[in-house]
Amino acid sequence: LDCDEGGVPDECEGLGDFDDSGTVDLRDVALLLVCFTVSPSEGPIPGCEAVQVDCDADVDAFDLKHFIRSMTGP
Repeated sequence: LDCDEGGVPDECEGLGDFDDSGTVDLRDVALLLVCFTVSPSEGPIPGCEAVQVDCDADVDAFDLKHFIRSMTGP
């Protein structure tokens, strides 16, 4: 996926490091939890675009699965 259309696959851009700290850690978990939705019908939550791994309108189990795979820090 290239959600930002920058020509670089998202997995090469620090996937899961939502706060750009260089690690995927508890700060990123906090943002994921704030943005996590149960149903796409709830629509996008402003400020949660970075957490939407699959570029859809929600942060769901798909995004969580990819986030867990990328965890690197405490």
